[in-house]
Amino acid sequence: MSTVGPAATGIPSGPWPTATDYVAAVQDPVATFHHPDLRLLRLREGLMGLPAVATGQNAIVFDADGPQGRTALRCFTSVPIRGDDAYRQLEAMDLPDVLVPVQWKADALEVHGTRWPAVTMPWIDGDTLTRWVGDNVHRPARISALAEGWVEACRLMMACGVAHGDLQHGNVLVTREGELRLIDFDGVLLFDPASGAHLTAPPTEVGHPNYQHPQRIEDGHVSRFVDTFAALLIHTSLRALVTDPGLWAFHRGENLVLEQRDLFEPESSDALTRMRASDDAVVARGADLLARWCRTGVRANLALADVLGAATTSATVVGRSSGEAYRSRAALREAEARAASPAADWTDAQRPEVLDDPTRHAQYRGVDAGPAPVGGTSGPVAAGPAATADAVESGVRTPGMVDQGRERFLRTVVIPIVVGVMAGTLLLVLASAGGLVSRLLPSSEEPLPVLLEVGSCFVLDVSGRVLPERCSAINDGSVVAEVVEAEACELLGQGERVPFVVVEGRTYCLKDREPVS
Repeated sequence: MSTVGPAATGIPSGPWPTATDYVAAVQDPVATFHHPDLRLLRLREGLMGLPAVATGQNAIVFDADGPQGRTALRCFTSVPIRGDDAYRQLEAMDLPDVLVPVQWKADALEVHGTRWPAVTMPWIDGDTLTRWVGDNVHRPARISALAEGWVEACRLMMACGVAHGDLQHGNVLVTREGELRLIDFDGVLLFDPASGAHLTAPPTEVGHPNYQHPQRIEDGHVSRFVDTFAALLIHTSLRALVTDPGLWAFHRGENLVLEQRDLFEPESSDALTRMRASDDAVVARGADLLARWCRTGVRANLALADVLGAATTSATVVGRSSGEAYRSRAALREAEARAASPAADWTDAQRPEVLDDPTRHAQYRGVDAGPAPVGGTSGPVAAGPAATADAVESGVRTPGMVDQGRERFLRTVVIPIVVGVMAGTLLLVLASAGGLVSRLLPSSEEPLPVLLEVGSCFVLDVSGRVLPERCSAINDGSVVAEVVEAEACELLGQGERVPFVVVEGRTYCLKDREPVS
């Protein structure tokens, strides 16, 4: 097994550039780009002449044109834990079309006097899985075709010795032709398809908690079958939506249909109960397998295609001795708490959450990951009463909260520029009209919220009211407006309740993108 790490590959240490740092640096490409391939790129422009970008959990991606066509330039905002090991091996492999090819560029660009690596790949013109499903949820034939394509995509990955490690909506793209493409290989595990022997060091990340087996969230277990649980969850969810599109009501932004709490407590999950009662035998069996695996701690040492065609008893136990009852730490803590307060009226917000190494999947929550564990350990941290309380209070991601990286980019780059331009423009207009003082006086009419005009996100109807439309990749179509009080969000909904989220004391109205007909 390869154990090459950042120190061995010469990756810089110290704080990595932020998305803002990269955006500022690439505006001088001659001084910034050191790799010859990057010097041939021409970055596309986005909002207000700034480079067009998309932000992820651990990187910022620039949209560019190059000799090989449209290209994605991925710059890391945190250290790639295993260095260039996995990326260089992927680059040398003959990958199927479902896996977007990558190229590792050492010493690619200079920011703050230090040269940093980057990854380039073909730009995929498509939507994330949840965005595509939202647009096609009432088109059962398309959903069904995608579900079948998903089984084939997973088969091709296994055949070439690739375990993605983080199968979730943000890493699954659907092209305009309905073809699947997988991106983001930070958590990949490469293995020999014949022997199953690992060819790269195991990843320290455990994947998105809304898609992973609860036991993997707790113990970080990795094998060549690490994708099977998430793959079955996605396939079962897609098949379920074919016959029951109403299940899309369980989609809350950072999930497909199921969430982490459904997986930690499958017997009390409304979504799983509904799926297990499906008229589609494939859906009912898949949901039953997911529930049983979560409840008993069983993980299948099988590929997705084998699980779909195998008997339930083919799944083998991983991570516990035969006959030993399995209960997750979260379930044990809840049982202890219920025993101490049997008459308490429990709610979802009070349910204890799993506490482990915060650097492993905090990127999917609305909080910073915090410092890495001492000594580089990736195992679970000790969970004392105080630590558990802190995890419940600060570690739970608010449903619908925008991605941490995207929110940081909005807060640090887009919002200051947009607010400044809007304020300057407003003052010029009012002054030129000769009514500056009178216009600054309080109005008897209730004002509209202060809008975040990101991309082509807003249009006016005949009455002059601002309405959301399809947004750019910067805010992913979620943030509609910033308001002083949450009640003001109803102005955008014309009296209807509009969801909102509070981030660092600032209140934002949220609105899902309107389906494309």
